[in-house]
Amino acid sequence: MPVIAGIATGAVARLCYEGLDLFLPGRIATLGSLMVAVLFYAVLTVKIGILTRESLSSIPKGEKIAGILERVGLFK
Repeated sequence: MPVIAGIATGAVARLCYEGLDLFLPGRIATLGSLMVAVLFYAVLTVKIGILTRESLSSIPKGEKIAGILERVGLFK
């Protein structure tokens, strides 16, 4: 599953970059597509079950991150 998430994230980053590059300078398009890809990967890993509340609790500030994800509706 992590491989699928990585491939999907790469595709999203590439498509986002291609779209942003039409309107923005290269560096800004790169940063924008990177931010979108990071958010996409975070949401995707939660939704397909790669990232769980239990796995987050094992990293520093994991409980805080889990709380934020719960507030925005990604964790139940």
